[in-house]
Parts: sequence; structure tokens; C-alpha cells
Amino acid sequence: MVSGLMISENYLTESASLINRVLDVPFIMTGLLYGLTSLRLNLARDEKKHTILDAGLIALGVIIILVIIGTNLFIPDL
Repeated sequence: MVSGLMISENYLTESASLINRVLDVPFIMTGLLYGLTSLRLNLARDEKKHTILDAGLIALGVIIILVIIGTNLFIPDL
């Protein structure tokens, strides 16, 4: 909210626009963490180890987070 006001008043527009673009990343990370843990709990069985499933979900989460951060920082108008 404050960053939008700073942008509209042309006050520190570079840093305010950076803040405005990056604030959605923590919310996306929380949703992704919740979704991947829910998926892991639904796919896993108690009688086996799930190292491949865990590694795959962690790799998928890291790739999605890096794409989101890269998109927010380097392609802001997307």
C-alpha cells in the first residue's frame, strides 16, 4: 500500500516499484509450500521410504520459486 502511494507521488520510484513487484513472492512461496506438502501427504504411503518423491517435489518447488523470482525481477510487466 505504501509502495503504491510512493509510486503515484513519484517519490523513490525505483525502490518503490521494486518493493511493489517483490511483495507477492512470500505469498506465492507459502501457497507453494502448502500445496507441495499436501501433495506429498496424499501421494506417500506409510510403509515405504519416499526419497525420490521428496527430492522431486523439492526440485519442483525450487524451480518454481526461481522462475517466479526471476520473472518478478527481470520481466516486471509480464
